[in-house]
Amino acid sequence: MPITTPQRLFVGYTLAVLVGSKIIMLEAINILFSDKVNFSGPLNGVVAFFAFLNTEISVSKINFALKDKPKDATDE
Repeated sequence: MPITTPQRLFVGYTLAVLVGSKIIMLEAINILFSDKVNFSGPLNGVVAFFAFLNTEISVSKINFALKDKPKDATDE
C-alpha cells in the first residue's frame, strides 16, 4: 500500500512538532538553569534530547496503561 501525500504531511508535521518541542524544552532549561547546565557541545545536547524523549515515552506508556483499565461491574 503506497503512502499518500496527506500521510506524508502528517508524518512530517508530527516529526516537526516532536523535534521542535524538544528543542524548545532544551532552550528553556538552558535559560532557567544557565550557569548550572552546560550544553557546550553536540554530545551534551544529544544526551539531554534522548533523556527527554525516553522520559516522555515512559510517561505516555504509564498514562495509557492507567487509562486502559476496564471498569468494574459495580460501577454501572
